[in-house]
Amino acid sequence: MSGSFNPWLDPDTENDFSEQAPGVRAAQLECYLAERVGRAKLLLVEEAPGFRGARFSDIAMTSERMLAGEHVAMGANLGVSGVSQRNSNAQHHVKTFTEPMTSIAWSLLLQRGLDAREFVFWNAFPCHPHKPGQPLTNRAPCPGSWLRPGISWRECSNSLLGQRCWLSVVSTSEPWLSWQ
Repeated sequence: MSGSFNPWLDPDTENDFSEQAPGVRAAQLECYLAERVGRAKLLLVEEAPGFRGARFSDIAMTSERMLAGEHVAMGANLGVSGVSQRNSNAQHHVKTFTEPMTSIAWSLLLQRGLDAREFVFWNAFPCHPHKPGQPLTNRAPCPGSWLRPGISWRECSNSLLGQRCWLSVVSTSEPWLSWQ
């Protein structure tokens, strides 16, 4: 998909640590979701991954700095066991990527007494939309590019969360919540 980066399939030879990065990102997402099965009470849906967040961590509203335990305010208890892999290329990017909004969202929920495993962040559009030829930029997904897979995303998340609370973090993700 032109101008969109699939974090599970697409290696980025310039910005990833290696061609193994898509597999590492998939494993990180698997660990994140596995630790929330039967525990999560809240699903927070945002629009799409940003280049400072889920493009490298592959977990919505989560930066690689948070996963690596390098985020001073967050500590290391994000409810993702065994995941501390840096995915960005250290030769091109001295520090791991961090996204201010991710810090705010996580801090807000943790400060209110929720355990990190009691909520799930999710992207309505799973790929990172960027300006063509500029992978470290953000843009809104193009109209008509929202994925509508054969199996309902709602069904998938219901199997993870059961009948729990859904909340759209940004208004552009609201149409996703109405999919049947």
